Amino acid sequence: MPICVYCTIDKDLFDFDRDHVIPRSFGTFKNNLTLIETVCRSCNQDFGKELELFLSRNTLEGMLRYKYGVKAPEDFNFLNESRVILKLKENGAWKGSIMQLKYSNEQKEIVVEPVNQVGFQKRDTREWDFFEVKDIKSEDDLQKQGYITKGERCLKVLFGPEFKEGKGIQRQLERKGIRVTIDNEEPLPFNYRGSEVKIEILGTIDKIIFRGVAKIAFNYLAYILGREFALNSNFKGIRNFIKHGETNGFSYVLIQKTPILQNEKRFGVKETRGHLITLGWDGYRFGIISQVTLFNTIIYRVILCKRFSGLYREIASGHHFDIESREVSRLHSLPKDFYVP
Repeated sequence: MPICVYCTIDKDLFDFDRDHVIPRSFGTFKNNLTLIETVCRSCNQDFGKELELFLSRNTLEGMLRYKYGVKAPEDFNFLNESRVILKLKENGAWKGSIMQLKYSNEQKEIVVEPVNQVGFQKRDTREWDFFEVKDIKSEDDLQKQGYITKGERCLKVLFGPEFKEGKGIQRQLERKGIRVTIDNEEPLPFNYRGSEVKIEILGTIDKIIFRGVAKIAFNYLAYILGREFALNSNFKGIRNFIKHGETNGFSYVLIQKTPILQNEKRFGVKETRGHLITLGWDGYRFGIISQVTLFNTIIYRVILCKRFSGLYREIASGHHFDIESREVSRLHSLPKDFYVP
């Protein structure tokens, strides 16, 4: 009976699902890289709920699915989490205010609009920072962070388009010990019903996102080198990191600044907006690493094994997932060993 490469339990054939190296939420491809009798249904379902859901709906890459046509605008679904924050970049009274993305039935596209929020002024710089009320702890906490909480014009309030009751925010602030009079005078510098606006995207990449990316890399290793190789005890660490989040003080996933493609390194111009993934030895031929990037944006370096114990074999593989043609092709001219920065 086959053994799952994650839980390492041998199971009946009907307990296994087909699993894709790149999750289907990031595109369906004509010749996708598919694992068969490699990942059990139980592990696959757990990863879908615990990792891939957040990777696809709460990251910059998740937002790009709609920009590049992987998902239709009317299917827009973004988790209300704090990993991705949109802020107004336009100069003016509301610079830095918090925005959100929503699908507009009227405009038939994804639009930017403000959330209900309050702004406090920094005592030293006199600049305004904006918060959703739920993210404010107390007046004492704001004062410790250097914000002005008393006096005239110590507070700005911006209401989203669906806001109905102005006193609601005031009552929420009073429960946190902040007693102010809300007097909104500044208009927004754009019409969120039809104007273009500059937005700054702030993202947090945490362990859940790293685990989701590591699963892509480990699936790729299992696809390229086979299930038996992936079951090797050398990969116990990365397996436990993906499945349980265990690190034992080691960083299995890093952010890499160097582009994957040689021409991008040379000329500094992106050749593709598709997904890229590679597999190979590190520069010292000790460990096995993978490079993963979705939409060729953030490049993740996944250390699948920091010191391999076993017979040396040449490993140099890479694939490009073209989101326009929806075809997968091999990358050529890969170095046998990858540079370790």
